[in-house]
Amino acid sequence: MICDDNSVTGLISSTYPHIDHHQDDQYYLDHTILSGKNSDVEDINSVVLQRCAGEEKILQSADSIVSDDGNPNGLGLYSMEYLNSLRASSLLSRPIP
Repeated sequence: MICDDNSVTGLISSTYPHIDHHQDDQYYLDHTILSGKNSDVEDINSVVLQRCAGEEKILQSADSIVSDDGNPNGLGLYSMEYLNSLRASSLLSRPIP
């Protein structure tokens, strides 16, 4: 793919040229922007979501932990504030847009 503009906006426009029109879900699965830094991913996602057609919905996550073995020891080891501050590539950020 050739990106005419060496910027995040140019990359998004090249990858999703018709982002202001609803696309099939498979289109977004086939056209993905990758980055090595989670902070860059969050910035790109923010710009993409602002340009997407449709109404934004914010989904709430659960703030509770259930022990698989029924042992409650250690469940309160980490505060919700700490857990919500973690930025792992396999976890969605809060709130979930």
